[in-house]
Amino acid sequence: MRKFLVFVVFPMLIVVAPVLLFGKIFLSGDTLHFSYPSAEFFQSHFLSGLNQNLYLGFPWASSFHYAYFNPVYLFVFTFFDFLLGYNLILLLDILLGGIFIYLFARNFSLNKDGAIVASLTYLFSQFSVFWFSSLPITNGLFLLPALALIVCKITSGKFWYAFALPLVLGYAFLSVHYQFIVMAFVGATVMLAYFLWDRYDRSEPLIKNFTPLFLYIGGLFGGLLLGAPQILNTVGFFKHITRSDFINFDYLKILDLGKYFLPNLNVFKLTGQEFFPYIGVTSLLLVLTAIFFQIHKDKKVLFCTVSFLLFFSLMIKYSPTALLMQHIPVFEYFSQPVRWLYVANLFLALLSGFGFQLLVGSSTDSLLIKTILKYYKKVLIFFGLLFVFGNLIIYFLKDYFILYAQNYFDSHLFAQTSQLPIDYYHNLITVLVNGVLYNFSFTNPNVILLFIVLLVVYMCIRFFKGKRFLGNALILIIIFNLIASFFINTKFTDKSLILDKPRLTEFILNREKDINSFRVFSYAISDAQYKEIAALNPNESEEIERFAIEGLVGNTNDVSLVGGLEANGDKKVQQIIYFYLNSVGNDFSAKMPILSALNAKYVVTPYPLNVVGLGLATSTTVTRFNVPLYLYENKNFLPRVYLAKKVIYLEENADEKNLSTVLNPENNFDDLTYVECNTCETFESGFSSADKVSILSYGDESIKIEVTSKAGRWLVVGNGNVLGWTAYLDGNMTTIHTANYILQGVHVPKGVHNVELFYKTEWYRSL
Repeated sequence: MRKFLVFVVFPMLIVVAPVLLFGKIFLSGDTLHFSYPSAEFFQSHFLSGLNQNLYLGFPWASSFHYAYFNPVYLFVFTFFDFLLGYNLILLLDILLGGIFIYLFARNFSLNKDGAIVASLTYLFSQFSVFWFSSLPITNGLFLLPALALIVCKITSGKFWYAFALPLVLGYAFLSVHYQFIVMAFVGATVMLAYFLWDRYDRSEPLIKNFTPLFLYIGGLFGGLLLGAPQILNTVGFFKHITRSDFINFDYLKILDLGKYFLPNLNVFKLTGQEFFPYIGVTSLLLVLTAIFFQIHKDKKVLFCTVSFLLFFSLMIKYSPTALLMQHIPVFEYFSQPVRWLYVANLFLALLSGFGFQLLVGSSTDSLLIKTILKYYKKVLIFFGLLFVFGNLIIYFLKDYFILYAQNYFDSHLFAQTSQLPIDYYHNLITVLVNGVLYNFSFTNPNVILLFIVLLVVYMCIRFFKGKRFLGNALILIIIFNLIASFFINTKFTDKSLILDKPRLTEFILNREKDINSFRVFSYAISDAQYKEIAALNPNESEEIERFAIEGLVGNTNDVSLVGGLEANGDKKVQQIIYFYLNSVGNDFSAKMPILSALNAKYVVTPYPLNVVGLGLATSTTVTRFNVPLYLYENKNFLPRVYLAKKVIYLEENADEKNLSTVLNPENNFDDLTYVECNTCETFESGFSSADKVSILSYGDESIKIEVTSKAGRWLVVGNGNVLGWTAYLDGNMTTIHTANYILQGVHVPKGVHNVELFYKTEWYRSL
């Protein structure tokens, strides 16, 4: 236990210390614009099932990214500040991951030191630490080893461990990114198959031999039952979200294997974005030691090697297994197949433990030690010559490469671009070439770390071979290797970046009394973010993200956005907001009618807009690059709640036709409202300037409105018409129809009436 605390738990505290103790936050785009604001909303709007500030009202339970039903979240965000709570959950995730991988490794025949090596390799591999700031994925760090441990126990006859299966899986369904749940289940199933084969007793009845399988399936159903609140919401919303139609298959690129030696290796078009295989040079050496010197002696090593190759093959584009996965239900929706590293790395971690035991347990003059030192020396010489030669090329030929690339671009590619000033493209080419060459430069900390670790490991094996403290030395090197890599490749910044309000937000809040009366639309922020900052200054991460924050491009809890950052948004809502309104290059004036209908009073943009109806409210420059941001006021925006003057009925479920109709730039939604209804022509409808609508109360999940009219009128409410809303007219349930393609419309008879809209997160509605 002492060794586990020193060699595993203490490194955990080191990696979370910046965010837990020193006022830092992760400098990651998704974390800054998605995760942290979500945690803040979770705390400040405790138990609210709808975020009115995101995508016209976004239902939390529709996406597993928020872990809305997670009992740990409910406890933590009740008693702690959102940032501290977020970091405590992160620490809990890492701690659980470390405990379960250690326990499983011990039960998989590894000794204490070997289990520590396996734990470090699994817990601090680049794939794991890259996702540390993303709680829905880090929540699942414990899941795969926990399932593997339970499978190991029940196949050894300790059937009572099966009671833990529904608890583990149920918590996972309420907390973890579903792709990782499925991958963990598949990995544990492979483990189960191995243990059933390995422990099969011919003297026992068949049913007894397969009892663990039945318990495993029963545990799955128990987990499905406990996870029903989130599962049924996810399933119920899935056919309505954009993600169901857009699946990205990101397979290995030609140079991706180089990342086993150089984390964050980035060569344009030749490396992928989410393949993070780095497990440390020391652990990689131990893995190779196990594979080459023990695979023919130990069936567990053989099993781990074959299993690793199986899951690794799922990341290779044209492998039979990868092609098969694209046509299997559930797996066909798997974005980013390279995430199978989650399972593959578990088997590498186990192999590193086996390699460690073999190496440390070998005698001074054993053939194994001599062979390892022989080939290790050749590897050192190869890498040394390769990088020395490469750096000489960089030093003497870099300018030639840049000039050649610029000339080639001028002759063959410039005509195909948007033809910005030629100097911009030349500078961009310089940045790209320098970025590629930097991967292999001796000024790159990853390269320096590679050679330091290679040399130190070689010296340890050569001079400490056969001695007792070789094991501890190798463990310390693994810790140094992986922790150093973490801090080299993980960026932090001060928490003030998200705690301080953006300037334009402060301006709006000082100007407006009722934050529920308007929305803000951010236009072309990401376009300028790339062109003005990121393209020529890729290392300016904080300035890049600061610009997005100032431009209100992500989630915010201060003002209501027309858009936001959410991949699992409603299809119809995102068709208009993401694919139409956010498209750059189209005539912005054509977007004004639908923007007005969506209650967009303000438009934030880095580009000047000369559009009728837009007046400049203020402007500012942000980041040290002084990129401008303009805040325009829309003089013709429609209220959040209003009475339609004239109504045209559209056919229900004719989305393609209705979308085209609503996006007609000739529309004037102040005078005209489209309502999707096949049976509403008989509804009484009229117009009087004396009619009025009053908002009695406006909350996240409930809106109370009083309508006074001389004839029947259509009440338009500027919320996305998503699942979960219910309307009541004078206490009696009434129908919510879709207005203007994505909003809510309720017909109100003449006279004085109260209309109430409630949003309820009730998972059993999906039954």
